[in-house]
Parts: sequence; C-alpha cells; structure tokens
Amino acid sequence: MPTLQDYLSQDQKGSTSDIPIGYETFRIHTALRAHFTSKYDFFKFKGLTKNNRPSHYETCKPRYYYNRLEKKYSTNILGFLICNMVIDPTIFAGALLEDEKYDKRFKAWIGKTESLRYTFDQDIKRCLEEKNITKSNCKDYFFPSNGVPILFNDVLTGRMSTESFIILDSLMGICNKWNALNKGIHENPLLTAWTFRLDKYHKFIEVQNIEDYRQSLITTLNK
Repeated sequence: MPTLQDYLSQDQKGSTSDIPIGYETFRIHTALRAHFTSKYDFFKFKGLTKNNRPSHYETCKPRYYYNRLEKKYSTNILGFLICNMVIDPTIFAGALLEDEKYDKRFKAWIGKTESLRYTFDQDIKRCLEEKNITKSNCKDYFFPSNGVPILFNDVLTGRMSTESFIILDSLMGICNKWNALNKGIHENPLLTAWTFRLDKYHKFIEVQNIEDYRQSLITTLNK
C-alpha cells in the first residue's frame, strides 16, 4: 500500500518541512473524493486537483481537522482515508476525526489487507458455504437475471469485504457485468454508485498470485 510520501508532488519531495501540517491530508482527502465520485484518476494526477493546491488550503475552513488527522495518522493517512472514503466518499474531515467508527474501520482494514488471502478464504466460506452456493447454482449469487445480486447485498452488509470483492472482480469481471445487467429503465442507482466506487478501488489493492485465489474459489464452489 502506498504511503503519503508516495503522493507528494515532485516539487515537494525532499522539502516536506515547508509544507504546512495538514495540507497533505487535505490534498489527498480532496483528491480521493474526486476519484470515487467522478472520472478523475487519483493515480494519473498523483493526488493533485485544481482545487487542492497550497493556496486553497490557506483558506480551507476545516484546516483544524486536517491538522489533527495528519498528526494522528502520519504516513498512514492515505490508508485511513481510502478505506473510509470507498464507503462514503463525501465524508467530512471533522466526522473522520470525531467518530470512532472510522478509526475502527481503519484498524480492521489493516488486518484484512495484511492477510488478504486469509480474508478472502474466510469471506468465501462465510458467504458461499453458508448459503449452499455451488458451481451449479452460483449464477444466481453472482449474476441473477432479475433483481439485486446476492453478492451485492453481502458487500453492503459487510459479510463480504470490499477487498474480497475486488479479488472476485479481478477473477470474474463482476463490475462490468453488473453495469450491463443494471442498464435500462429499472436501473438500481445504489448498485450503480457502489459498482463505480468499487471499480475505482481496484488500483489501491495489490493482489499477488491471483491464480491461487481462483483455485480457492473453484474449490469452494465444487464442494
């Protein structure tokens, strides 16, 4: 997982002492909001937008919160913001600091991303085996011809982690297929919004040995 230092603009690297405390958190928070709600690409533009330059920070009202967030999470601020903003990309800086649920989510996220294979295996076992989903009936779980996919409900309720979903999407192209199924007069706006955010979350999750995950999924479906 990249750190805050990885996304300092090139002219700022090596001179971080000149950057006001809180500015980098403000910059990344603003960029992630754009990344998860628009066509803006956080990676392409290195977390820079037309609205998060140093001059904008000087007139930013919630500077107090950005200052405290940066002091609290230091170089972990990128991960803290990512895991919370993929769920709610419009979350206010003050809420991130004052509501402890965001810190709890971050700590859980660290555990999940550091043990990604274990997380995936447990999620698959919980969501597939408990529902008796097998190779013969898995289409209804992943890609039903009508209604909201059961998998989507599992993601919404937290039974399937967003990280495990990203792995499944890498294996099966779920987001593209859901988008195709969800077009038309009966389009589900919640599914549309979540699919968009989850697709944008992909680049933040590094999955190694993807074929091992494929084999794990096949083994579970064949039981």
